[in-house]
Amino acid sequence: MHIVNIDKVKSGDILGKSLFSGTGELLLASGFRLDDGALDAIRRAGYRHIYLMDGDSIEAIPQDVISEASRLGTISAVRNAFIEAQKALQEATSKAKSASDTGVNIAELKRSVDITALKQQVSDLIRDIIDQNSRVFNYIPVKSNIDYVYQHATDVALLALLLAQEFGYSVRDMYAIGISALLHDIGKAIFPVLLEKSDAQMTRDERMMYREHPTYSMLLLKKSSPQAYIEHATILQHHERVDGSGFPQGLKSKNIPPISANALDRKEKMMIRHAEILAVADEYDNLMNGHSKQSFFTPEQALSKMKSEAGRLWNSYVVKALTRIILLYPIGSIVVIRETSSKRFVGYRGVVYETNQIDQTRPIILLKWNSVGAPITPKVIDLAYENVVRLEMVLDVSDSLDN
Repeated sequence: MHIVNIDKVKSGDILGKSLFSGTGELLLASGFRLDDGALDAIRRAGYRHIYLMDGDSIEAIPQDVISEASRLGTISAVRNAFIEAQKALQEATSKAKSASDTGVNIAELKRSVDITALKQQVSDLIRDIIDQNSRVFNYIPVKSNIDYVYQHATDVALLALLLAQEFGYSVRDMYAIGISALLHDIGKAIFPVLLEKSDAQMTRDERMMYREHPTYSMLLLKKSSPQAYIEHATILQHHERVDGSGFPQGLKSKNIPPISANALDRKEKMMIRHAEILAVADEYDNLMNGHSKQSFFTPEQALSKMKSEAGRLWNSYVVKALTRIILLYPIGSIVVIRETSSKRFVGYRGVVYETNQIDQTRPIILLKWNSVGAPITPKVIDLAYENVVRLEMVLDVSDSLDN
């Protein structure tokens, strides 16, 4: 099975992983033979990439950090919290005089958002990660444009929890980060346009509204959980940056390992460690899904970009930890072999079949296409035996044929 851009899918291809509608209902089941009607339905549902079956006796099976049931349950809980937030904010909204005037009087916010279901989902996610000894994010999540914000929250939570685990966080601290991650964008509920547009698509007025969403996210949680001080600060600060160039407070970071037990230090007015982790997880997922720049980054490209900004925008130690939990070539991704020490199979393309536990840059690959993109008899090769390996991940075999 491999991931592919929906525009490259043909009638007759077989769906590899099930797809669900925005409300969590099954849209198409794994194994469904796609036709033009099904492809139109997938596009209407907002999917830009899907997994396809290869039809071989050997199939690469992508390994998600959590089960499909846990993923759907978390997305549903986030969606319900957003719906409740919109109702609460509408009740506190006065008549707006302009597009940039939110008209919200927080003092009039009477309704709290019930996050009971979210709390249970976070506990379940932490239990799954610990019980399954999950250490890596060996998966490219397939997201829908329509419900991106809910799916984004789920994957940011998973990334943040894996990062917190890297730094030896207690279950209580992991829980605080998990709740914060699932709710970090809930303030966007007051600005419906922000749920539909990427950063690059926003107008000047919309960008001004966008910079307010961490504050509204924090205030909504504060109404629901008044004593969750760490979660309040984490959500408020998830767009702060190491050099102080972030928002809404322009806080800086000491850029030290985020392992101190002192999560809140109000005197120094620095980012708290939880927020430094959440900021990195948030940016990585946005890069991977084209939400920040409207272009899709591969894991290698996203990590390279974040490493170049480490110490300036992102906590250097958190970015380094991110490189340990993110696989450059997740199972089910298509890669082009650019270089090998043996000179064999240069230019060939294949599907990553299995991860090398010692050196992730040398995975086991199921070769399927030659250097001009023509299908070949599938062949399993183990790149662990090559002294030099250089790969490039692509989203479809037809990509980069001329490079």
